[in-house]
Amino acid sequence: MSRGASRAWFAQTVSVPPALETEYTKFSDTFTRGDSTELGADWTPGYTASNNLQIVGNEVRATVLNNDSIETNPTTLTDAQWAQAKIVTLTGAQIAAPRVFIRASAPATVAGYECTALINAGGLNSRIGKHSGGFSTLVSSSTTTVAAGDTIKCYAVGTRLTMKQQVASTGTFNTILSVVDTTLTSGLAGLVDYVATGGDLANSELDDFV
Repeated sequence: MSRGASRAWFAQTVSVPPALETEYTKFSDTFTRGDSTELGADWTPGYTASNNLQIVGNEVRATVLNNDSIETNPTTLTDAQWAQAKIVTLTGAQIAAPRVFIRASAPATVAGYECTALINAGGLNSRIGKHSGGFSTLVSSSTTTVAAGDTIKCYAVGTRLTMKQQVASTGTFNTILSVVDTTLTSGLAGLVDYVATGGDLANSELDDFV
């Protein structure tokens, strides 16, 4: 199902604590194809009140300002799962929020956990959020900065949610957030992106995934 070498990974783990997981890749995508207003045949858009993601120059970005752009891969994952993506661009004076989505519902309902890198959000620089029951809520947050070039990785193992950051200069994954939430127990993996009004869609891009 994948196209070329891996850049984005959507995968499953065995049900053990995140520090000990054995990971099995189920799907990967390089996004090395022509520009498109959606991610392609291996991805599913169509989420309520959301937009497609798009590919521009082999990088993933939102398609409109001031609204979430969401797509998931329909590959079936175990309840213990993870996803990771590299943040290529994260800049500008407006809020920008590239995200990795796990335990996500299939369209059209927006439900799932997201590990988010943020800028211009009042010192809230990284977070684990939840979409459930028509509401978006904050599960946990940190002032740890995720910069362009870093990779974010999102785990769900049992009721434990973990967000990790791989700093580009070190290549090592470090835990930013770890929290328990019992709401969502299974689902798909995908990507979400957002840039606020007044910004440029190119201010938040995901690409060159590990």
